Amino acid sequence: MTAQSQVIRQSDLLNQLVLNRDTMEELGRVEVLWMYPQVHRVLGFICKTGFLGRQKLAFQLAQIEALGENGLLTHSSPQKTDAEKVSRLESLLDHEVWSDEGSRIGKIIDCLFDLRTGEIPYYLFVSGGWPGMVGGVYQLPPVKILSFGRQRVLVAESSLAGFEIYQPGISQKLTEVSESFKEEVVEELSSFAKKAEETTEQAKEQLQQLTGQAKERMWQLSQRFKQKAQVWNEQVKETAETLLEQAKEHSQSLAEQVKESSHTLTRQVEEQIETLTMPDPSASDQDTDLDEWDDDWFDESDEVDEPIQTNQLNKNDEDKDKDEYANKIDEQDIAPLPKYDSNSVTPSRPAFTPPTTSEQNLNSTPVDNPASNPADSSTDDDDDPWI
Repeated sequence: MTAQSQVIRQSDLLNQLVLNRDTMEELGRVEVLWMYPQVHRVLGFICKTGFLGRQKLAFQLAQIEALGENGLLTHSSPQKTDAEKVSRLESLLDHEVWSDEGSRIGKIIDCLFDLRTGEIPYYLFVSGGWPGMVGGVYQLPPVKILSFGRQRVLVAESSLAGFEIYQPGISQKLTEVSESFKEEVVEELSSFAKKAEETTEQAKEQLQQLTGQAKERMWQLSQRFKQKAQVWNEQVKETAETLLEQAKEHSQSLAEQVKESSHTLTRQVEEQIETLTMPDPSASDQDTDLDEWDDDWFDESDEVDEPIQTNQLNKNDEDKDKDEYANKIDEQDIAPLPKYDSNSVTPSRPAFTPPTTSEQNLNSTPVDNPASNPADSSTDDDDDPWI
């Protein structure tokens, strides 16, 4: 690619690697274009090199040998300059574009120039939302610039409609895309609608199938549940019958136990009653001992002359004492007194308890009965005689 026939944008030249064609040594990178706005021409470019790009080298366009995709080749030696001089270079880049009626149109962001002559055929600016322009990059011919300053350029309001689009904006691209693909979009939408209808039909069929399957499944489950419920009812009935039979058996056994217990208690009560009413076999022995003791006692005592009426009174008192003692035996469950014969002699007062055979052997004279003492009987012969 040669410089004699190339028109490029200044942004394509920025930051390009600069090499010396003769030595192929690196000289730096392009920092800014050296322009002359009064005639709308590019004179050359400034190259930065060294630590942090502090050294500046000025090249003229005539020194450019070739421009490629990765850098440019130069010949001849550049001129040294400094940052202060570079900062004073004039340029219309980053200038605002205003109309002669006071409307802000946009801002210059780039320019096109001929690499051989340096002539600028167009400045490139973007619209700043002016109603007459849509988004995009427009071409501004230098002949349409009425005047310029350090920050702004002025153009005629009437010439705005003639500015051509260099690069369409997003809205314009969308419009073009919508126009070019309108038919395709309509076809796609129609095909999508058809697919949606087919999908809807398929979904309906699948839904019907699923509904039928769900009904069948529910019917099967209900049948299983009924069978299980019947089985459970039978088991519950069997369990209830078993428990009822067990309860009956238990109640019968309890009734039998109660009957047996009542019979046992009845027998025990009857035995106790018989024990209380029947005379003690040992009572005959006691009567015999008592008769012998009475005979001995009468032999030793003095004869008492009392009328028969006194003996009859003593018998009556004895009968009363026996009745009272029998009543106490019935009430307090006391062992019954031995029965005495009518011919036996018993003391009238107090109630007499006959001694046992062992006591007669130890003492020939009973000491428990105060009336049997001869000393006492001598004093009470007149009141309580013994017969």
